[in-house]
Amino acid sequence: SLPGLGALSATATVQGPRNAERVDVVLDAGPLHADVHGSADLTHQSAEVEYSLKSAAMAPRPDVAWTEVALTGNWHGTLTAPTADGRLEVHGLKIPGPTQIPRLNAELAARAGKLVVHGVVEGLEIPGPQPRLLAKDPLTIDASLVLDAAARPLDLSATHTLFKLRAHADTAPASGAEQSATVALTVADLSPFAAFAGQDVRGNATINARLARGRGGSTVAADVDLGLTGGAAAWIHMVGPKVTLKVEGGMTDDGIKVQTLRVAGNGMTLTASGAASRQPP
Repeated sequence: SLPGLGALSATATVQGPRNAERVDVVLDAGPLHADVHGSADLTHQSAEVEYSLKSAAMAPRPDVAWTEVALTGNWHGTLTAPTADGRLEVHGLKIPGPTQIPRLNAELAARAGKLVVHGVVEGLEIPGPQPRLLAKDPLTIDASLVLDAAARPLDLSATHTLFKLRAHADTAPASGAEQSATVALTVADLSPFAAFAGQDVRGNATINARLARGRGGSTVAADVDLGLTGGAAAWIHMVGPKVTLKVEGGMTDDGIKVQTLRVAGNGMTLTASGAASRQPP
């Protein structure tokens, strides 16, 4: 499914004992060239490798293309305690959606059991009625993953002039343990996002959500606070300047249950609950 990939040539050599394998990989696909050289200890899951990838303009398929890609880096040590560095630079990236990223820069570093990634996306275009909603200002993404912890906790933040997002999740919980995540989103200006739904709304919003998944199914709880300052939407005068929404529910193989759905604003409160069963296959 990659008609534009070009002529493909690959050479891979792995030789030596399991605890000291010499690894050499060279890949060419049209104007793309990638190589990995170093050694790997398969017994102790560690490696000492250098890698790089460079590509001029390519369109492997109609909905995937770029004008330039450059990736370089190295990895030294085990999967849980590596010393590593990497750098990625992409120009003119087009991916299905359609989503376009004129420029992406990212850096990776690993020290003392912690992997950190910092990335900046410029000119991001997204699907929908306002494709250039985020294109004016850069989107900054920071993530850290603790590799030597059993749950491998992940902390993620995304910052833009329109919003701030922070998330925390356990990516590899212990056997039988509950897997959980929290998300906090702050929107400084609702108007460009409300336009997606064809609404004229001004104000700000704060969303806090908690998700958990275990043997009994998945649960979600979310609290939304809206501070409305104006707009032409008819429902604004009905709910008032401050609106709160609370949702608590869960999902199992047998169905979906909403334990609490509460909307409050302008001295009024609406509450609801319910369940929906799934039919067996």
